[in-house]
Amino acid sequence: MQAFDPKQPSEEYFLGFNFTENFDDDEDIASAAIVIIDTADESDVTATLSDVGNQVNNGKISYVWIQGGTTGHKYKITCVVTGDAVPPSIFELDAYIKVREI
Repeated sequence: MQAFDPKQPSEEYFLGFNFTENFDDDEDIASAAIVIIDTADESDVTATLSDVGNQVNNGKISYVWIQGGTTGHKYKITCVVTGDAVPPSIFELDAYIKVREI
């Protein structure tokens, strides 16, 4: 499982989920679904910590827009991608990110 560097609550930026090792050379990401869970209480905070409108899929990498968060909390980010082949491959990667004020 991947872990991203801690972020500050005011920071907003892309996190990349790299599926290069998963897809064959002739298949790229067609779509991606993101779920973000606050590990403190298992609540779904996807709508608060991400903006789906800013999500970008480029070849075999899905870039998730991350924003906000509560200092001292750790979040689990799950990225499920569907490929553009017929039939499409489906892969999932999980990562954690902590939020802290520096």
